[in-house]
Amino acid sequence: MTKQFTRLGDANANNMLVTDPATNKAVGVTSGTQDICYLMGTGNATAQQAHTDEHNAMGLGGVVRSLGRSGVLMLLPSSGSVGGNGAVTGLTALPAALGACYAYFPAGALYAGSVAGFYYCDVTSTTAATAYNDRWTGGTPVFPATPTPIVATGPGAYTQTTGAAITAASVVIPGGTLGTDGVVTVYPNIGANNTGNNKAWAVRFAGNSLISKVNTTATIDNTPVWLRAGGTTDRQIATSYAGLSTNAGAVFARVAVDSTVAQDLIITLQLATATDYMFLQGFDVTSHF
Repeated sequence: MTKQFTRLGDANANNMLVTDPATNKAVGVTSGTQDICYLMGTGNATAQQAHTDEHNAMGLGGVVRSLGRSGVLMLLPSSGSVGGNGAVTGLTALPAALGACYAYFPAGALYAGSVAGFYYCDVTSTTAATAYNDRWTGGTPVFPATPTPIVATGPGAYTQTTGAAITAASVVIPGGTLGTDGVVTVYPNIGANNTGNNKAWAVRFAGNSLISKVNTTATIDNTPVWLRAGGTTDRQIATSYAGLSTNAGAVFARVAVDSTVAQDLIITLQLATATDYMFLQGFDVTSHF
């Protein structure tokens, strides 16, 4: 019999481990043929290493830790028009009435003086939405319990931002997560419309590009990215899935980042043509050590 309770966690009890109540020791959670244990939340490097040592002593498999995840859609819509009180019309047709999401608008698009950013939106049809004055500013996106209406005259037509990488997700990788042989895995879910124009997305770690992909006709892209410690705490190697083998050129990104301190990992979206759209449907970022 096992139970779940706080152990080796931080002050906020973020690290939840499955333990044997008879021995008060962590035990593996069998997944397929490998024993693993999941640490949820940020915790701290000391607790992480202590739990890793415990796994090694008990002959268990690695520890998988969730660093960040979200299913909130982050939309980079096309150009359009904004009427009174945040009424958005004239969008390039989306694949569905997407409902609640965060949508990016350039400065001044929603009302006089509005800043550029992702605003909470209710996409009510494939070409229209209502925008609210609740802006995502980083971290895990959360829908407002009571959306803040925009009470202003609409500026009218706006042109969507092109040629600039827009941050659509940000996750803090705590210091000590990678160590000398750990790995961080990023699973993004990217969507876009099918045109001949470039629609790019990227993953960056402490400002360094781990992957930068450009799609034109692809409407979905779930390419995972692995960031692996290169034997020291200040050297990392990243690669992405390109089939079991490829001759498409260099697929390794080599970076030199001090992983003993907290570093930011971001996912960006970028349009080349203002009449296109793309979105981040969700993401998962995990570490394995």
